[in-house]
Amino acid sequence: MHQTDMDARSDARPTPEQRAAADAWLMRRDGDQSARDEAEFDAWLAADPRHPLAFAETERLWSAIGLPLARAQDRRAAAHVRWRPGRMAIGGMALTAGLALAAIAPGLIADFGADIVTGRGETAERRLPDGSTVRVAADTALDVDFAGATRRVTIRRGEAFFDVISNPARPFVVDGGPARVRVTGTAFNVERADERASVVVARGSVEVSLPDGSATEALAPGERVEAEDGRLGPTETVDLDMELGWMSGRIAFSQQPLGEVVAALQRQTDARIALRGDLSGRLVSGSFPLSDVDANLDALAAAVGARVLRVTPWLRVVY
Repeated sequence: MHQTDMDARSDARPTPEQRAAADAWLMRRDGDQSARDEAEFDAWLAADPRHPLAFAETERLWSAIGLPLARAQDRRAAAHVRWRPGRMAIGGMALTAGLALAAIAPGLIADFGADIVTGRGETAERRLPDGSTVRVAADTALDVDFAGATRRVTIRRGEAFFDVISNPARPFVVDGGPARVRVTGTAFNVERADERASVVVARGSVEVSLPDGSATEALAPGERVEAEDGRLGPTETVDLDMELGWMSGRIAFSQQPLGEVVAALQRQTDARIALRGDLSGRLVSGSFPLSDVDANLDALAAAVGARVLRVTPWLRVVY
């Protein structure tokens, strides 16, 4: 091989096939290794400069995934799972330990006291004490407090669409973590994901502010604003059918980071979804039914030249 070929190959990223081989080697090396096993592994590492890179990425991935494999909010499955011991090592810990942690169900603790809770893949519609309605997306927890002069809903996590009955004497406030929404009567959607909140207006107008009131934006129908890192982003005009697709059982996105799309799919399945390498920032577009997460993952992976590894019923790795 010419030196220039070696240099070019050294700069290349591992291929999906090489990453799959690295996964296989990591599994194979969980346990006692003979001198022959070690020699074969060393030969594989030396065969291509991308092999050590692929193996290092695999080790980092499994270490980052850690435990538990299934989010403990899997209330239904945790009590019924049976596991056949194998030789898979994830983060140096046994999968059975992960399932034991799942049975503890810390998600139940996180949801303790919430007034409205949906599981993964579930939606709900509820009538609030004043007659307003809320449609609740999957994997969402809400607190409702109408005892005072203000009608108040707090989104612990997730997404909800509010259709609010007008009552100027009793403002309707939604606390969405990084953003606060104040209305008297309108229809709007609020999504809270970690330290980011997004507000979209379908009817009427809303006032969106930071929790401390330091910044305020007025939104009209078809407009969206996001709050993150203690500031409000610019107001954007959006396609309501795309933004509110979850209410009709679809997810639609245009030039959106793959990590954000996968986060939305994660709310539809109890299986943990992990992204590998720099895939999280890759931009994707499409429209999928929410009912088949595995098919959606396959399509998304193909769009960015990646693959999906199904490790167990509770873990999907896009690499």
